[in-house]
Amino acid sequence: MLHILICSYNELPEDYLIKVSEYFDEAFEPDWFQDEFVRRVVQGIDHSMVVGDGGSCMIQNDVLGIIPPQYLSTGCKAILLAYKENPKLDGNKLGDNCIPYLLELALQKDIFISTSHMIQFPPRFDAIIDNNGAIVRSMGDFVHWKVVLT
Repeated sequence: MLHILICSYNELPEDYLIKVSEYFDEAFEPDWFQDEFVRRVVQGIDHSMVVGDGGSCMIQNDVLGIIPPQYLSTGCKAILLAYKENPKLDGNKLGDNCIPYLLELALQKDIFISTSHMIQFPPRFDAIIDNNGAIVRSMGDFVHWKVVLT
């Protein structure tokens, strides 16, 4: 289930990961990139392809050429961390192209994000607003609670 904490950056609890990119750069393991979901996320979010096999984790990007994982977007890194380590994440780091993968993961396990902006969720999805325990079933529900709680 997706858990959403609606709060400003200044109100973010200490157990939420703010420096997603920096944390990922230190935490990722090369073997993560052999996983099919990871490869799909890299392709879908950053329009890049993991190349090589075994312990390789080089990525082919049409603009930048061959890049290391540290050059992935922060949103891509956030989804990979949610998949592999599942920290509580600052959802403000997620672009709209990350949301389908976030929701896919939330069908498999509890995912915790915070947000201070209006994330563009699809019309129908399930989540819990952690501020008050409200159940969200639609973008309309999320907009309602986002407005009420800010």
